[in-house]
Amino acid sequence: MRARFWKRWAHEYLPTIVRREKRCQRDQQMCRGDLVYICEPPTPRRDWKRGIAEEVFSGEDGVPRRAAVRTSDRPKLILRPASRVGVPPIRSSPIMDRSRIMAI
Repeated sequence: MRARFWKRWAHEYLPTIVRREKRCQRDQQMCRGDLVYICEPPTPRRDWKRGIAEEVFSGEDGVPRRAAVRTSDRPKLILRPASRVGVPPIRSSPIMDRSRIMAI
């Protein structure tokens, strides 16, 4: 049952957090401190890395274009385009501890 859940989650939910449509209207903009998935095309969705958006770079129109992401396995920040960063529809709360997020 657990394997079936993760298979459905990877195939049905993960693709919804990465928008590939041009000029797509997002419900929420990516901002500093958000939990994000780093989408790498050659790797399976279930193996996408999780991280925290440390800095978000916006274009002239105010839309996020790039993000510097910190992951638990690399000491340096990873710079990724916004199209390759998936933001789940949750927000980090001040109560939530960042170390708990990275351990998920």
